[in-house]
Amino acid sequence: MFYIVKLKKVYYIFFSGKNRNLLLLIFNKFLDILKPNICLYEILKRFLCITRSKNLISCICYGKKVVPSRGIEKGVEMRDVKLLHPDLQPKALRLIELAKAKGINIIITQTWRTKEEQDALYAQGRTRSGNIVTNVKYPHSLHCWGLAFDIAVTINGKVNWSAKYYDIVGPIGESLGLEWGGRWKNFVDRPHFQLPGFSVANLIAKYHSPEMFKKSWEKTSGEVKNVAGFEGKAKVVFEGKTLSAGILAGKTYVELRALAELLGLKVNWDNGTKTVTLSK
Repeated sequence: MFYIVKLKKVYYIFFSGKNRNLLLLIFNKFLDILKPNICLYEILKRFLCITRSKNLISCICYGKKVVPSRGIEKGVEMRDVKLLHPDLQPKALRLIELAKAKGINIIITQTWRTKEEQDALYAQGRTRSGNIVTNVKYPHSLHCWGLAFDIAVTINGKVNWSAKYYDIVGPIGESLGLEWGGRWKNFVDRPHFQLPGFSVANLIAKYHSPEMFKKSWEKTSGEVKNVAGFEGKAKVVFEGKTLSAGILAGKTYVELRALAELLGLKVNWDNGTKTVTLSK
């Protein structure tokens, strides 16, 4: 069931009942189909907003909202990035820097999740009030393994859930080698980023629990020193600015995006073709 309410020239569509998620999905698919019809799509984009309960969760283009990142609607705090896997920590911090360079301030709102936290989030929208924000119980989210984090965009110190900002940050994260939840088909999650190549099933089979997996971090973080041909860390200095680098088999490696931006070049990442394009 849905209701249409007009308020100040904006039509709000309220979905309710057991099938509200399905209705919302169908309606969004309908809007995607309309995109080639620019005139009609622009009209809908201007006048329609979609909402469920009291939270705006999906509108069109400039008015589009994202699902609030894992239950922080009532407050915002920066989570400890050090709770993340060692390979994910620098990527999360770099994402903050690159987003800021684009004029978008973001904070990390979710990192490692305990059993109590994950199960409480799973109950939200089911046995507890609020919107559904996860489809899995502990430990079946990569958050429980320190392999994922969520962000929130802040403007003037307040959280902003407009999708247009997250659609800018998402591809930046992808250029850092992260998997972005905004690309998912069944459960679009724009604030979410995770390390690719991990599956919960394999993690459980190998480590049995997130705690045992975390104990392996110290070992894996030191393994880079034993990579064949790795000769140690290095630095690249340009006009007084220093970039971290590494020497492997006699060659010095540095992060491409960081070097390009230091040289004043624009970096564009095409996730479909896995291609980086540099331009002035």
